[in-house]
Amino acid sequence: MTYDPGLGALEDTLSPGTRAHTSAEPVPVTLARLEGKVDTALATQTGRLDGHEQRIGTAETRLNAHSEQLAEQAQRLAAIPAAPPRTSPWTIVATIISAVVGLGSLLGVGIVLIKVVAQIP
Repeated sequence: MTYDPGLGALEDTLSPGTRAHTSAEPVPVTLARLEGKVDTALATQTGRLDGHEQRIGTAETRLNAHSEQLAEQAQRLAAIPAAPPRTSPWTIVATIISAVVGLGSLLGVGIVLIKVVAQIP
């Protein structure tokens, strides 16, 4: 409600469905009604909060269970001995062939350099 100085009266600007305090209704009754509304709203919000706390508790329990499972799995994997590295016979053959080709190329470059340097006056 707002006071309009031109009319000299209070103007009703409340939203629909709300009631203003009137002189016929004593203030304690209005306060008691408001207190009831506050208590109802508080109880509703408390119920919602309890529901959220339960969901968070459930999520934390699941998270802890998954963390324990991961820790156990990591311990089991750590207990498995590592396989020794294996060398295939073909790997050895390929290494020898590449070493021979590399040394031959190096020898060829060395011979070419010696011939070029020998021809320089």
